[in-house]
Amino acid sequence: MSAPAPTCTAQAFRASDHDPVLVGLNLTRDEARLTLNVSGEAAATVGQPYTLNLSASQPLQSLSVDWGDTTAVLDPAATQATHTFSAAGTYPVIVTAISGGQTQTARLSVTVTGDVQPDPTPIPGAQGVVIRQVYGGGGNSGATYTHDFIELFNAGSASVDLAGYSVQYASSTGTSWTATPLNSFLLAPGQSYLVQQAKGTGGTQAFPRRMPAATRP
Repeated sequence: MSAPAPTCTAQAFRASDHDPVLVGLNLTRDEARLTLNVSGEAAATVGQPYTLNLSASQPLQSLSVDWGDTTAVLDPAATQATHTFSAAGTYPVIVTAISGGQTQTARLSVTVTGDVQPDPTPIPGAQGVVIRQVYGGGGNSGATYTHDFIELFNAGSASVDLAGYSVQYASSTGTSWTATPLNSFLLAPGQSYLVQQAKGTGGTQAFPRRMPAATRP
């Protein structure tokens, strides 16, 4: 008598069919993305302060500016950076910010032009450096320029280094003076030098690159 045929077939045993499977996951918190905002005029003037406005989306550990002719390390909490260009040209300006292992850069191009213009006509009776004109309507409604400015003129016969000079302003009812120190610049006889002052909300031109003939005495 023969044995009955089996009613099932043998299969290989797999532990995964019966035992729970443990999967390891490494979870990391998404860090806030660092953003850097930099703004500034596209044009600057030789010998005049140029300012960038800075802001970041989170506190910074490091902040620096490559001005194209020198590099400056700033306070990480700084909201502005100021530089004085000593020569005309186009400068690539790069701001670098670091926070929490993230690095962001912002780039802009600044075109720098000279502001000193020769003038062959001296002022009769004047000697040395004098104030030739004051433009006090900068930024007013209907004004041409957005800034006030002062024109200095060397009416003498010898060059004058402006280092140590300043222009100062006080209101008619004020009790103190607001001074703008001048950079070192050798002002030749018959040359003018523009000093940029306060900015208003009006005007259409940031600053005169060359003195318009109509504004000269």
